[in-house]
Amino acid sequence: MASLGMDIILLTTLFLALSAAGSLADDHQDYQTFPSLLYTKIPGADQNLTSLDIYAPKTGAKHPIVIYLHGGGLYTGDKKEVKLKPGAFTKAGYLFASVNYRLSPAVKYPAHIQDTAKAVAFIYKNAAKYGGDPDRIFLLGHSSGAHLAALLATDEQFLSAEGLSLKDLKGVICLDEEGYDLPLLKEIEPKLFSSVYIMDFGNDPEIWKQASPIAHVAPGKGIPPFLLLHLGGNTQKTMAQNLAAKLKNAGVATEVVFIPSKTHYALTDDLGKPGDQATKIIFNFLAQRDREISGQP
Repeated sequence: MASLGMDIILLTTLFLALSAAGSLADDHQDYQTFPSLLYTKIPGADQNLTSLDIYAPKTGAKHPIVIYLHGGGLYTGDKKEVKLKPGAFTKAGYLFASVNYRLSPAVKYPAHIQDTAKAVAFIYKNAAKYGGDPDRIFLLGHSSGAHLAALLATDEQFLSAEGLSLKDLKGVICLDEEGYDLPLLKEIEPKLFSSVYIMDFGNDPEIWKQASPIAHVAPGKGIPPFLLLHLGGNTQKTMAQNLAAKLKNAGVATEVVFIPSKTHYALTDDLGKPGDQATKIIFNFLAQRDREISGQP
């Protein structure tokens, strides 16, 4: 009887394991995953930090592409921290890519943004292999990832170094970033600046200006439309409104939206949840941009 009991326990354990595996497979049944694609090799760098994950619809081709840049102050975070996003975006017909980049304190500006530009170039050149449309690339960034997205879309030097231009980006979505203007941030948040931003950008005020998206906004550059979402913090609100004003003055289609009753992390973690306000706003922005690109009203 002891042996039979043990057999039953083992069979039950195996059944539960197989059931759990089946549940995981069901969760991913609507998209396919291409993990840890190496977009560049840098001697001495952890290859995980120069890789990206692609989540693609299982059928169809020429899907518009959303490239996600995680937050974490440029010193932490990982491409795997995507929560519901892959399922939500692929269900809506988008190819979703989540990007890693080298982190501080091992590197400083401009390493993070240079890595990001290389990742975008890799996706642009290889999009067709995964069912993506390189002519419809959108950036989505949270926190420091939003800083990278905004900088990549305003300072043309980084994409240019990879053979691309600002016009190769069709839209930028930024979630609750506070560093669009680093010299101003130094003034209004000196403790925060000293504890985090010095580690990322160094001590040179000229570098702070160069690394500020707002400093690169100008008419006629091909800067893509922006969607800026922010929470209730005064710093994030000021930064978003200032950047939006400069973008609009430069003739760039820009929308800035206040999202109430969210935490900084819930803003990104909740993307894809039914009824989520930010999710609805983002998908409306993407749909409008797709209509404009295709010439539809």
